[in-house]
Amino acid sequence: MRLCANCGSQLREDEDVCQACGAMVQTVMEDSTSQPTSELERNKGRVIEKESIFFRNRKNWKIIIVIFALLIGGIATALLLKNSPKELFFIAEAKAYKAGMEEWKAKYGDYVEYQKMVTESPSQSKIAIKGNIELPDNAIGTDLLFLQKMIEQMSIELTTKMIPEDQTSNQHIALQMNGINLVDMEYVQTKDTFGVKIPFMYSDYLYLNNDDFGNFIRKFDPSYKGPDTLDIPNYKWSDFELTEEEKDHLASHYKQFLIDELKSESFSLDKGVSFEHAGEKLKLNKITLKLSSEETEQIIKDLFDYMAKDEKFHEIIAKRIAKIAETNRASFDAQLDVDFTKPDNVQAEFKKLLEDARENADQIKVSEGLKYTIFIDKSDKIINRNISIGLEGAEGDLTFVFETKNVPLDNNKLAEEVKITVTPEEKEQGFIRFVYGNKISDKKDKRIEDATITLNLEEYGETLVDGKLTLHSKYEGKEATKQNVKRDFKLAFNGDGLNEDFQLTGSINEERDLNVNKKYGNNTFDIKVDFGNSFNEPFTAELNIDSKTEVKDKTDIEIPTITDGVNIAELSENELYSLLVEIESNIQNYLSQFQSDLFGF
Repeated sequence: MRLCANCGSQLREDEDVCQACGAMVQTVMEDSTSQPTSELERNKGRVIEKESIFFRNRKNWKIIIVIFALLIGGIATALLLKNSPKELFFIAEAKAYKAGMEEWKAKYGDYVEYQKMVTESPSQSKIAIKGNIELPDNAIGTDLLFLQKMIEQMSIELTTKMIPEDQTSNQHIALQMNGINLVDMEYVQTKDTFGVKIPFMYSDYLYLNNDDFGNFIRKFDPSYKGPDTLDIPNYKWSDFELTEEEKDHLASHYKQFLIDELKSESFSLDKGVSFEHAGEKLKLNKITLKLSSEETEQIIKDLFDYMAKDEKFHEIIAKRIAKIAETNRASFDAQLDVDFTKPDNVQAEFKKLLEDARENADQIKVSEGLKYTIFIDKSDKIINRNISIGLEGAEGDLTFVFETKNVPLDNNKLAEEVKITVTPEEKEQGFIRFVYGNKISDKKDKRIEDATITLNLEEYGETLVDGKLTLHSKYEGKEATKQNVKRDFKLAFNGDGLNEDFQLTGSINEERDLNVNKKYGNNTFDIKVDFGNSFNEPFTAELNIDSKTEVKDKTDIEIPTITDGVNIAELSENELYSLLVEIESNIQNYLSQFQSDLFGF
């Protein structure tokens, strides 16, 4: 007799499934010789049979199907949301912004950090400038020969010392010939005074208190109505740098505005679109945002309204304008009725400005709506971006088109392009176009860039301006702050709107060495410009600029004391006249001596 191994029920010979419990038939014979030889084997058989029972039960299958459907539905919904045109659009733009900021920080982050350090810490910089002119062999007897001899013997040295926390600075300029000072000039600015010393004119400092500025000017011009106090701007990088909280607010607040304003039905997606640039063929996804004229105009109005209600945005702007007003108080007081040194006043005025802009936004008329197209690859990276909008104007409609390209090429190369085009409604009237293109090749410690910048202006088929700058650059160095850069350039302008064609060629070689931790920044530029026949005679100009800046301790910066000199505001009219006569006499004597030293008579 056949028995069910699961429940013990009797089975017919032709049954494969137990009618009592639904288990697959694994029979046990009633005869003792067919029973399992051990308890382990009996239990093993029952585990297998119980698993089979679960999957054979129809109610259990229904539960499985429902759970599976829910899982598939959830996954599909998530994928659909992620792949919706609107979602993809914002994901791609967010990635592009993040990548752009990271690239900018890698290239210029240390420079920004160092400049911030210089504006807030005591520092000293020295700049030496030398020049020369190369003339063709047949230039003998020309006026340029004299100029050539003068320039090759001359140099300029500029030394600047700054103590920002004391609002104190000192500049010294020296014009030298063969290492001998021809002209010396020293300028000192403190919080309360400013003064200048030019030894060949007068041997001591001539200074003025900032509060005496207006009264002193009126001695020469009684009708003067300008500021009575001379305010010298004293800005720090941190005065204008956005805080992390401010950045987060602007990013999240206005991103949310766009998400709310731009409806999903305004976006469309085309997959596997063919794209070609610089010989590179790609298959990309195309996302298009298209708004009608009315929709675009409404978003512009809503944006002004949104900004007018954004108190945090007003606070960000007001804080910085108030700082500018505070350091230029005299100029602001003379021109405005409102005290802009108080952020609350600035905030109120800025809000009124935005509210007025919202009221006047009705005057902005969009003729063709807005079309915003991006082409993205599989990683949601933007390869091409094209934005076009048509605006109505008093003298006709204009279409503005902004386009960017960021195309990866073979052999670790990249093609970049930015194009801006403005076209009238009547195409035959012409256009204005600006294009920046760059092909970049990166190889470990070397980078080669071939950049081209063009500017074209056409009117009724006539080329008024056709300008082009080509720049071939080689960068060598492991770090952006320590590199040798060699650039060759060519600049050309021609067109019917110019009196004559113009062309320059030349090179710019740079050595850069900046170290934020060691608090120094050094740059050397060797510039060579071939003017060709752009002027009456062909010649090549050379310029060498050597700059060294170092952040120092305050005790290591020595600023001259100018109050030991002559306060010109305290001079009587006769004393001031005598001073001017003495200065005039000193200048004449200096020029006579200079002429004698230069020409030998």
